[in-house]
Amino acid sequence: ALSKSVDVGWRVDCLGRPGYFNFPTQTNYATAWAIMQDRWKTAPVVVEYCTDGTLDASDPSQDDAKKQIENFHISAIANYNLVLSSDNTMEKYILNGKIAGYRIVPTLFEFPDYLSSSTLNIKSSWLNLGNAPLYEPWDIYYQLRNAQNAVVWEGKSNMKLKGFLPNSTTPTTVNDVFTINTGLSSGSYKLILIIKDPKVVRKPLPIAITGVLSDGGYELGTIGAQSANNLSNIRPGDLNLDNEVNLLDYNLLVAGYGTKYTIFDYNSIVSNYDKQ
Repeated sequence: ALSKSVDVGWRVDCLGRPGYFNFPTQTNYATAWAIMQDRWKTAPVVVEYCTDGTLDASDPSQDDAKKQIENFHISAIANYNLVLSSDNTMEKYILNGKIAGYRIVPTLFEFPDYLSSSTLNIKSSWLNLGNAPLYEPWDIYYQLRNAQNAVVWEGKSNMKLKGFLPNSTTPTTVNDVFTINTGLSSGSYKLILIIKDPKVVRKPLPIAITGVLSDGGYELGTIGAQSANNLSNIRPGDLNLDNEVNLLDYNLLVAGYGTKYTIFDYNSIVSNYDKQ
């Protein structure tokens, strides 16, 4: 079956037990191993523990299991037929579950404080800190949501997660340029990251960062917008879009709104100081 399609993975029994992961050195596996060794890049490797007694520290060994997960790029572990004997074993067992499979981590998001045109630029960088890629397509979307949490716009990123191989050092960077054709009312909008199943069967994909929302999205920050007839009046640093740049806008920046690229008209802040 392995020779028929690169989408066919393989499984093996007895994770962490000696003698079950010697494929590279066993001559009777030479032909199969030539195919198996890189199959994890396109199809999953699945394993299970084999014990009908206590899962202790020697057989199977959770330390050996960790090495096997890493060396063979294991994606999934069946855990029905085991009994955990100690807290130490439990901690290692949980860790092994975490390091199996993918672990998608975005390391950077850059986007404007406000929209000065119908173009929205979003720069993102990504790592896979796991031991295997995703084997099915998932679509990364950015959304703008209003104060009522309604989606007023969304666009699909060019970042592809299917086949995104493990990489812990050099992030993959994507520059997405979106055209927002829908007319946005003046105000502030939440920028949301959400990763969808293109078949709309499964819930949004969770990734290895905190802050997941109840609907599976992640809030990245806020973006201000003005209606088309007011675009010419946008002033640098006017975070609350009240047509003034003052200490309130600066306080919003300090409180976490805006980005390190926010530009302020400090003369306007000084001239409006007496209005506070």
